[in-house]
Amino acid sequence: MSGNQRGGEDKRLAEEFKAKEEKKKEQEQKALIQSLFKSVSAIQQQALKEGEDPKSVLCAYFKAGVCEKGKRCKYSHDLAIEGKSAKIDIHTDPRDRNGKPTERTDIICTHFLDAVEKNLYGWLWECANGEKCVYTHALPVGYVLQREKKELERALMEGDDSDELTIEEKIEEERAKLPSEGLTPVTFESLMAWKQRKAERKQKELEEKMKEEAKKAGGKGGSNILSGRALFKYDPNLFQDDEAAADGDLYEERNEEDEEEKKEDKGNDDDNEERKEESDGDD
Repeated sequence: MSGNQRGGEDKRLAEEFKAKEEKKKEQEQKALIQSLFKSVSAIQQQALKEGEDPKSVLCAYFKAGVCEKGKRCKYSHDLAIEGKSAKIDIHTDPRDRNGKPTERTDIICTHFLDAVEKNLYGWLWECANGEKCVYTHALPVGYVLQREKKELERALMEGDDSDELTIEEKIEEERAKLPSEGLTPVTFESLMAWKQRKAERKQKELEEKMKEEAKKAGGKGGSNILSGRALFKYDPNLFQDDEAAADGDLYEERNEEDEEEKKEDKGNDDDNEERKEESDGDD
């Protein structure tokens, strides 16, 4: 084999080796990228509760080393914050780890109380009076918050509303108390018979009343007939106009005509009286 041929073979083998190395490196990069994407998609960020400060929650992507937001991230990048995730005790002042300072009073700090009422108090909460606030940042055991009182009152009111019966339920209760045995079913015939008995009873009462009134009138030397006034007092419905009775307007027109006739007659009488006086004067 000549030198040129040997040189060409070595060059070909070198190119094949280089191609294999590049292909292997490319496959390793693809595997690395796929593993990174797979790990990022598997990360689950903790959901925030209502009113919770995002800076009090550690960023899950920062913990995995893949958060790209940096300072713009709304979650905390402080790895030590996980140790502070436990619920803070509102009955002890966290500043009293080394003992309570002598200048500290037992009066509860209004800023602390307001933060507790609004569920804003936590490990990252800072008092408006600063770290050296002379008021206590703790509640006595058994202290009832205003929001707890409102929730209790609301629960009691809802309980009262639920126990109170509606109108329909009260009616059904009263109906259930009525006897259900030995009752006569209401039919059209039974209803008409009841109306007939009622009318007869009313007529009988009217006749008895008329007899009593007649006896009273007879004892006074009057007529044995019940007067119209007594009948009207007893039952005004007995007095009804006939079909041929004149309308009330006709009576009003007639009364107006009578008044006008009276005025004319009076005027004529006055004229006659004046003529008579004049004739007597001439004589």
